[in-house]
Amino acid sequence: MTATLNNVAEKADEQSAEGNAEGGAAQRHEGPHPGVDQLRALLVTAADDVRARLRDFSQRELLATCAAFRIGADDDSLAVVTRFALGELAQRALFLASGSSK
Repeated sequence: MTATLNNVAEKADEQSAEGNAEGGAAQRHEGPHPGVDQLRALLVTAADDVRARLRDFSQRELLATCAAFRIGADDDSLAVVTRFALGELAQRALFLASGSSK
C-alpha cells in the first residue's frame, strides 16, 4: 500500500507541476486525483467527530487512514456508515491511481 500511496503522491505532484507550468492556478489540495474529491465532499457532510479526526490530513494521510477503516457488522450508526463509505472511496482512489485492473 505504501508503494501505491507514493505513486498517488507522485502523480499528484506531476499534475500540479504541469498545471503551474501552464499558468494554472495553485490548488488547495495536492492535485487532482480520482476519488479524492468525492471523499472530501463526503467529509463535508460527515459527523463532527469524523470531520475533526480527518480535517488536517494531507491527501496521502487521508487516503491511507480512510482505506484502513474497519467497521463492526453490528453497528449501523451514521458515523460508522460514513466511515465505511470513506473507506470504500479511498480504496477506489488507490485502485484507480495504481492503474490496475481486476
